[in-house]
Amino acid sequence: MLLDRLLHDMKQPLNLVRMVAQEVRRDARRGRVELDTLSEDLADLVAQVDRLVGMLDGFRRFVAVGTGATRLEVAVDDLCRAVLERVPHAGVELVETYASDLPAAAGDASSLEQALWELIDNALRATAEVPSPRIELSVHRRDTCLVVGVRDNGSGVPPELRSRIFDPFFTTCPGAAGLGLPLAVALVHELGGTVQLVDAGPAGSLFELTLPVAAERGGSM
Repeated sequence: MLLDRLLHDMKQPLNLVRMVAQEVRRDARRGRVELDTLSEDLADLVAQVDRLVGMLDGFRRFVAVGTGATRLEVAVDDLCRAVLERVPHAGVELVETYASDLPAAAGDASSLEQALWELIDNALRATAEVPSPRIELSVHRRDTCLVVGVRDNGSGVPPELRSRIFDPFFTTCPGAAGLGLPLAVALVHELGGTVQLVDAGPAGSLFELTLPVAAERGGSM
């Protein structure tokens, strides 16, 4: 089912690549190639190829989930700081709030970093058209779990779409593969945690990623 959907979604960029290539070939045969137009056509080709590569990379990461992540102690606040260093800061206000004396989480640093990045990337997309984009990242403890909150000041998620945003390949962003949020869910679920949309706007969205706290010293995870 997932493979069928991937192949279906790949047809659009492939058809665009074919169409642009045919136009360039036709103009070349007629001796009507203009450098400015050719440059734009080639840029379109590159963009569509990049889109295909992104879809395939996202699918590869998605199907790789379940190969057995190792549960170790992870300092989630340090991991959050590392992920935020990947954010293009130009024009984006980043707000960080970490509770004091946070315990370590039981998880895999690589999987958690990828899951958190998918949530941050989703927030960046949601605020792409906002005059003053703002992303708030917070970490606090709730009972036996650590909760990572990612809030943005985008337009929120319409009620009719809230049940679909975690479906593989569903996206409202042109050029996106629609695998970011499903990948985050799959990675965190493998570690015994959850990813949920807890506030959908209209003045933005709040996603919460929960993880089990690592066992106390002397216990077992």
